[in-house]
Amino acid sequence: MSNIQFANSATPIETLTSEDGVTTTNIIAGEIAGSLGGSGSVVVTSYLGATAYQGIGGDVAPGVRYYVNCVDDSATQISAEATASFLMIKNTGKIYNSQTALGVTVPVTGDHVLVTLVNTTTNVLAFLAPGESFMMHIGGTALANHPVDCSKIKVQSYEGDGTAAAAADHIAVEFLAVD
Repeated sequence: MSNIQFANSATPIETLTSEDGVTTTNIIAGEIAGSLGGSGSVVVTSYLGATAYQGIGGDVAPGVRYYVNCVDDSATQISAEATASFLMIKNTGKIYNSQTALGVTVPVTGDHVLVTLVNTTTNVLAFLAPGESFMMHIGGTALANHPVDCSKIKVQSYEGDGTAAAAADHIAVEFLAVD
């Protein structure tokens, strides 16, 4: 039986500044006083999906990535897969060059990826800076009843402040979608 093992963690940080305003120190936020994390695994049926569906590897070759062109003027469906038990989306921080090649580093403007459910203005799932990722999964036998509907997960490029990106801001987004 194949599976994907995953983990995530979050450490709330606050920055303290010395009385003279010269030195700063990062500490765990006093109000939270700790970190939060979790891990698990998701059963998957196959890693041999078409690359446009799966994103990495699949029917092409091990490790080959299929990049989605995340554009500024319309929401783009992340995967051609209908449903998945695991979906991970990553802002590569690179300009989209082709489905299999990254371009240069994205300029500071238009370097964020908005991940939404259904459309670009409501149901926001994540807002990813370069290098950040977002993950969804369905564990156990729940896949038959509650799969991740990949047809409704969309990406679009935005400025870091949340305003619309310029016409030339096309980000290469990588993903892994597996049933």
